[in-house]
Order: sequence, then C-alpha cells, then structure tokens
Amino acid sequence: MRRPAQSRAVGRTRVVVVLCVVALAILAGAILFAQMRGSNPSPAQPSLGPADQQYTLDGRIERLPTDRTPIIHIRHDDIPGFVDKNGQIVGMRAMSMPFDIAPDVDLTGLAPGDLVTFTFEVRWHESPNTLVTRLARRTQTNDP
Repeated sequence: MRRPAQSRAVGRTRVVVVLCVVALAILAGAILFAQMRGSNPSPAQPSLGPADQQYTLDGRIERLPTDRTPIIHIRHDDIPGFVDKNGQIVGMRAMSMPFDIAPDVDLTGLAPGDLVTFTFEVRWHESPNTLVTRLARRTQTNDP
C-alpha cells in the first residue's frame, strides 16, 4: 500500500529539518570550541595557584614556540638546589627542557642560540608543571 503524496512530503520535510538541526548543532559546537581555543592561545592557565618552587638561572634558547607547539626549549645550567615533588633537594643537572611560557613574557627579538637569564616556576600538582615567568637576553658567554 502506498502512502499519499502529502504524507511522503511531510516525512521528507521532517528528515530535512532533523538534518539541519544536527548540522547547526555541530557548527555551533565547532564555533564554541574555536572561540575557547582562540581566547587563550597560551597553554598557561590564568588562575594558577602559588608556585611550589621558583628558580632563576642562565640558559640558551634551543627552540622557540610556534603556532603548532607553544613551548620554548631552553638548555639550562645545573640547579643544585632543585626540590622534587616530595620536598627533597635532589638537584638537577644541566639539560635541555621544554617550558610553557606565561602570557606576559615577551619573546620579541629572541632566536635559537641566544643566551638568556630566565625564571621558571614549578607546580607539581597543576598544569603546566613548569612555567617561564621572566626571560631576558644576556651577553655573558658561560655556556649552560
């Protein structure tokens, strides 16, 4: 038994309406996601708690952040007084490390190979765990 033409038209209209609603929901979700990402392009969170530790030391920039990887890589000096997450002084040898960067740190004019003095904070139970809060070019030549 065939449906009347009017009944088939109503069924098609319902399908089209449902598909439009689904498409609009997907589009709205994508726009919301893009706005949330665009509102804070830095991985640093604005509402971080106090740092567990803070260190100021010398280093050499190995890699600057990009749009795809918003992390700076710095080869730093030894940190003899480095404190681990258990509160024990364990020290840290000179090494290259990736760091998140606070939104107000200006990287203008810096390039890989530049010698810098920088301050980073450690938060063992928050993300990011390591955050550069101050960075300045230096002219001294002692290699990290």
